Amino acid sequence: MPAVVIAHGLGGLQSSRLQPYAERFANAGYHAITFDYRYWGESDGQPRNIVDVPSQQDDYKAAISAVKTMPGVDGDRIVIWGTSLSGGHVLELGAKLPELAAVIAQAPHVNGPATASQLPPASLPGLVAQGTTDAAGAALGQPPLTSPWQTRPARMGLLPKQALTRAVNSFSPTRHPQAMSFLLVLCCSYPSSYPIHMRLTATTRHILAWD
Repeated sequence: MPAVVIAHGLGGLQSSRLQPYAERFANAGYHAITFDYRYWGESDGQPRNIVDVPSQQDDYKAAISAVKTMPGVDGDRIVIWGTSLSGGHVLELGAKLPELAAVIAQAPHVNGPATASQLPPASLPGLVAQGTTDAAGAALGQPPLTSPWQTRPARMGLLPKQALTRAVNSFSPTRHPQAMSFLLVLCCSYPSSYPIHMRLTATTRHILAWD
């Protein structure tokens, strides 16, 4: 049977509503596995709650290797699924790993500068300053400088609009404070430069809905 490897986007955990996706894939005849990246959720690693794109993509590769060893899995029919930031991960991995059967990217992050341009202009200097401070502190072995997801009085957050925060919470209600260096990672991430070399055939088979 084919298998789908599923991981969350920015700041999300496998406990944050990935199970309905896995269940629908299982009901459709797929094996399905979810996982937390290192530094997040049920996975090990210190410091906690940092975004490291290369290590997250390595974690996908490790999950792919693991699922191939599971009974009943057809190693030639492995699919990877991602959303938001991890949607960019799977596009890039799909271009780099020709053994994959398919890639499913939901609202993927594909262009770092374009994503950063959607942040409120007035907040950008402060966010960039915090990201730079966090990255410099990490180089010196200091604990991460974190920020909440929602802006509050006298405290800068990542999502200043309450409507946007509600939309994020409706999908991933257990998001934790985020290490601010991720902003620098996000701005430099450009996974859309990879799919032009992808060997996978892009087709639409069907849509798996979930409640």
